[in-house]
Amino acid sequence: MPKEADQREGGGDKEAKDERRQEASEETVRKRVRANTPSPHRGNTPQASPPRFVSVEELMETAKGVTNMALAHEIMVNQAFQVKPTELPEGSLERRVKEIMHKAFWDCLEAQLKEEPPSYDHAIKLLAEIKEVSVGILYFGFGGVTVDRKGLGLVRVAASMRHC
Repeated sequence: MPKEADQREGGGDKEAKDERRQEASEETVRKRVRANTPSPHRGNTPQASPPRFVSVEELMETAKGVTNMALAHEIMVNQAFQVKPTELPEGSLERRVKEIMHKAFWDCLEAQLKEEPPSYDHAIKLLAEIKEVSVGILYFGFGGVTVDRKGLGLVRVAASMRHC
């Protein structure tokens, strides 16, 4: 019988050793996980960059960009989005200035085109603005469009060659 007791104790030692090995193995895994996991208590935290002062211009530019992004988002998400033109009151100073500026613009363009030889500078600038607005509409409407930038240069060359 003493041998059976010894075997049970020896077997118990073996079980105890297995348990200790398993606990040691689990402890090793915990240590590895702790060592590889960043913790604010270990000094492994990334350091914050020093404060940077921002100019009013940079702040205003950022605010403008955020506003433009919010507007672009609204246009894309809201199918019923519309920009309604403002109707200026009849006889208001703003309406009168607008009418005078429009008339001056078109009178200037007409005068340049009637010169001998005609000057196309104003017309080419107008064409560039139309192209820029059109590209903007196409870009937002179709998810991005590549534009040939040589177009206006070719128009300028053709206009200058016509009157050489």
